[in-house]
Amino acid sequence: MTVQFREKTIIITGASAGVCAACDRAFATQKANLVLLARGQPSLDLIKEELSSQTKVLTVAMDVADTERCLALFAKVELEFCSVYVLVNNAGIHSRGNLETVSPTNVGLWLISIFAFP
Repeated sequence: MTVQFREKTIIITGASAGVCAACDRAFATQKANLVLLARGQPSLDLIKEELSSQTKVLTVAMDVADTERCLALFAKVELEFCSVYVLVNNAGIHSRGNLETVSPTNVGLWLISIFAFP
């Protein structure tokens, strides 16, 4: 079974380098909408410059352990792309849970682990 990511929104944490930068590139070739998170804006700017000719790229420099920033991010992503299809977790702190049952105050925790550890 082949998964199609065209116009599906993918959030990638730790997106500016290493394995997640490779994920950025792989999803971009499939025309996924990318929401790339990392703490350093200069590195995010480089990856956005590389990929924006292939697909939509939104970059946000932030610490994903910051609950308020995560809530604001999800509101922005909802406005821009409507929904999130995949979350690639490679930054922050660890927490387990289900998107439907985790409280918004713990969003900084589940942003990192909810899809990686269902």
